[in-house]
Amino acid sequence: MATTRGTFQEDVENVLANDQHGIVLARRRIHTRWQQHEYRTVHVYEIRDGKLASCWEHPRGQAAFDAAWGPRTESARK
Repeated sequence: MATTRGTFQEDVENVLANDQHGIVLARRRIHTRWQQHEYRTVHVYEIRDGKLASCWEHPRGQAAFDAAWGPRTESARK
């Protein structure tokens, strides 16, 4: 989160859940040193015995996710 310098925002658009799984549809916005990024993502949670057992993130667009969170290079600054 240090990459975003406190600018990370996640807006939850919808939540679907039952006793075994939870799904969160969200929009993320962050500002890095060089630019603003926005993308949609899905979080899938596995629930066992009423507790979070595992979690996966599935960004809607992998390229947008990589641009937001990937390594910073000189070409990314332009």
